[in-house]
Parts: sequence; C-alpha cells; structure tokens
Amino acid sequence: MYRSFDCEALECGSHATALPAQAMLAPQFRGLFLLSGIASRILPLAFLALTFHLRAAEPALTGAFSYDGVEEDRVLQRNEMNNTADIELSGKVKSDVADIRVRVEKDFITIPGHEWKSAEKSGGSWKFKISALPVGGPYEIDILAVANDATPIMLEEVHGVLVGDLWVLAGQSNMEGVAQIEGSETPSGVVHMLEMNDVWRLATEPLHNRADSVYPVYWNVGDPSKGKRLTGEAAFNARKNRTRGAGLGLPFAKDLAQKTGVPIGLLPCAYGGTSMDQWNPALKKEGNKSLYGAMMKRIALAGGKVKGVLWYQGESDANPGGSPIYFDKFKTMILAIRSDLKQPDLPFYLVQIGRFVVNGGSPDDWNKVQDAERQIELQVPQTGAVAAIDQDLDDLIHVDTKGQIVVGHRLANLAGIDLFRDKTAYKNLKRGPRVDKITTRGGDKRRLLVYFSGVNGKLVAPGRLSGFVITVDGKTDAAPQPFDQMIDGDNPNAVLLLFQDEVPANAKVHYGRGLNPYCNLTDEAGMGALVMGPMDIQQ
Repeated sequence: MYRSFDCEALECGSHATALPAQAMLAPQFRGLFLLSGIASRILPLAFLALTFHLRAAEPALTGAFSYDGVEEDRVLQRNEMNNTADIELSGKVKSDVADIRVRVEKDFITIPGHEWKSAEKSGGSWKFKISALPVGGPYEIDILAVANDATPIMLEEVHGVLVGDLWVLAGQSNMEGVAQIEGSETPSGVVHMLEMNDVWRLATEPLHNRADSVYPVYWNVGDPSKGKRLTGEAAFNARKNRTRGAGLGLPFAKDLAQKTGVPIGLLPCAYGGTSMDQWNPALKKEGNKSLYGAMMKRIALAGGKVKGVLWYQGESDANPGGSPIYFDKFKTMILAIRSDLKQPDLPFYLVQIGRFVVNGGSPDDWNKVQDAERQIELQVPQTGAVAAIDQDLDDLIHVDTKGQIVVGHRLANLAGIDLFRDKTAYKNLKRGPRVDKITTRGGDKRRLLVYFSGVNGKLVAPGRLSGFVITVDGKTDAAPQPFDQMIDGDNPNAVLLLFQDEVPANAKVHYGRGLNPYCNLTDEAGMGALVMGPMDIQQ
C-alpha cells in the first residue's frame, strides 16, 4: 500500500515551505512512501530512494534525530475538562538539521490543528508539545527532519497512539486471570495495555505475564531477590504455550470503550495468592520489590494519572487473622492510592470474592471478607462492588472464562453508571440488586420479604431461586430454613421466603452464606445480587 507525502509544500503551522526543484524525488518516487507498519522511514539524500529501519526500543540518535515522549500503541489519560491530552516530545538532533516538524494523522488524514508545525530547537536538542489531542485514535505522529536546503532528511512515525482512560488491574489470581484462554474475549483496536515488561501493545489475553516483567516483585513476591526474569525466546515461548490466563480486564475495557467511545489502556498489576499485607501501602518505599511500589511505578510510567482501579482480592485474607481487619486494611489501601496519586475521588471498583469448593472448614471468615467488601461500597465514597458468587468455576476457586466476561461487563456497568451517565447505555441503568430491608409479611413470622433496591427492571432467577439461609446465634442447624424461595408476585423487586415454622426474633438472614453456596439471583440487566449477611429482620 502506498500513501502520498507532499514534498513540494510541507505545511509548517499556517505556512507552506516550498522545496527547491533539485531537492525533489525522481518522478517514480515523488510523493510516495511505502506504508508497511515499520516504525520509521528515511530519505537518504545521496540516493534519493527509500530506506527503512526499525525504531529501537530505547530512544537513540539514529540518522538525523532521536525522540522520546511517546511510544507505539500508548494510551494517554485524557483531561476530562476538555476531553483531550497533551504530549511532550523531545530528543537530540544533528547539526545539519535545520528544522524538526511534527504532525498528527488518523487514517492518513491530518487532524485539524495538528498540521506540520516546527519544534523548538536549541543546540543539539529539540522539543515539541502536541496540545489538546482529542479523545480517540489510533493516531499516527509524524516527526520530520528537514535539511538546511529544505530537503527532507528523515521521517519517523509513531503508530497506534490513543487518547482515553487508563485503568489499573490489581489484586490476586482471579484478577490476574486463571481461566481458559480458549473462548476468552477477543481484542479491540481501542483497548491497549502496558505489558508487565513496560511495553505498550494491543490488549490480548493473557494480560498478565509476570515472567518477563521488569519488576522483581513479579518474579517472586515472597523474596524478589530469588526470582529470575525470562527474556528473549524463553519469554516468548512461555507466553506462546499458555492455555490459561483469561481474566476480566479485557471484557471490562472492551465493553466500556464500545459504549462510551473512549479508548482504554490497561495496567496489569495483579499477583495470584497475595494478601492485603502484601499490598500494604507502607511497602511503597521498597519500590519495584513490593506490589504497591511496582503498581505506583507503572502508573507513573503511564503518565501518573489513571481513570480508576479494578480490584479482585480477598481469598488470601479469609482466615481468622485476616477477616476481622480486612475492611480497615482495604479502606486504608484505597485512601493511600488516592493520596499518592493526588486523586481524592479516584473511582475504585471491586469484585466480591465468590465460591471456594473445599471439604470442611468454617465459612465464617470467608463470609466476613465478602461482607467487608460489600461494606466498602456502602462506607467509602466513589467505590462499587459486583458479584461473582453466581458464576461457574474453572477449578476449586477460580471463575471460569464465561464468568470472567460476565464479571467484566458488570464492572463496566458500574463505571458507566458513575462516570458516563450521559451515554445512552447508562442513562437508566442501576447498580444492581442491593438488599434494602427484611420484614415479615403482615406480621406473619413464617413469611419473610427481602426487599432490594438498585434493581434493573425486575429480579430474575433462572430455574429455582436459591441462596438464602437463616442463622440463629451464627448457626444454621438451630434455625428454621425456608422450604421455598421465590420472587414475590406482588413486588418483583422483593424475594419471598416461606417457612414451616415461625422465624425467631433473633434470627439473621444471609444470601450466599458458606464457602460453596448455589446462588442465582440477578436482575434483567444481568447484575448479580451481592453476598450479604447476617442481616436483622425488622419486626
């Protein structure tokens, strides 16, 4: 494929610089540059022909100039005040270069206001600011060196640049992604990722590749000094041979980007099996040898500001030592991230931990973590939670591929409701079923009504509704259990629980109690009911 390049009139701001006749290419080459996806193109004056070279991963003075400040496939966090982003470019330049010029294109069409403009040049350096680049892309940034006789010397292209929103993916294995890659979400041209090796590219499952990360903590979280990074062919083969690794990040981003028109950049930072202590903000001082520190360094590398954080973690804290203090640690971490980024209202969305298929063991600590996560949404501003309790598993604890897609869509809905209410897809959408109150029906203690708010349309339960349990003094064996659970015929936003015997005044109601309950309550938008309990019955 060929594209035109006007060598006779290179626009520089609102002016055009005419090139002398002797500087023109031979007729068969005039105005043509081969477009092959290679990052740069050179016009050697001696041969008046085209020579190609690959752009080095690290900026280097190759030919007429070097540049730094933007990478291929990078996503820039937009400024929401004007829905644009700025890009600072700079580099070194050889003495025989009279001018450095920059323009921005999309689909071979120059973006209005971003025609060829001259950079500021001083000695052996140059700099240029691309101001107010609008949300969208992918953009191509062209950087041209021009000689003293107005002859083009060298043209560099930076492809795939997007302006949109950056989202952090953090937590443990269900965020890292353990589901089968087969059947996972397909890539989208408006969703890119900053790989764990700090290279931008199209977001493709698996998003998390810790083995070739540049951060020691991702090689061995227990003792980073004992870890080893995979590079070259070993890293390539490790990724190529993976059959598992699908998560919720790509489904979330693709859904949100399609419905809002805002491209998304993902920053994978999760690590399987990690506890809240291992995400402690106090470890920031350890830099890339701590999970919190590495996350902050990756955010800084991406520009220092993000749109929000997605979190899926808690399984490792569901124990007698971790569950009672999980809420406090979680809240402390959220506030620390907001403080360190100087974004006090930074959106933070979490997935409530789901099921664990294991014999024996007390469910109390598991349920305490789940309820702490539900309380985060209620007590910490600009947060939200979605359910995973109703999704299938790929093994004893990890949500399967289809379930990850469902959970990703649920998170996208939360973000859309809070951040894109003006978009058609989110104008009338609600957060999903949240328990409002529990009462008897007309004083009949054999009939309980569980009222929900935030329901889209009406409550839905494929098959027979299940998931509600009664406890007395924290135990189920001494409490009457419902012989039937149904969506109330008189109120489609309430669940009716039917009992043979009266429910005691000190009884508590749970939804999703236990390690491996069967729960199937959602609404018409597919938003699942959160695990809750113990909750009192209003007499």
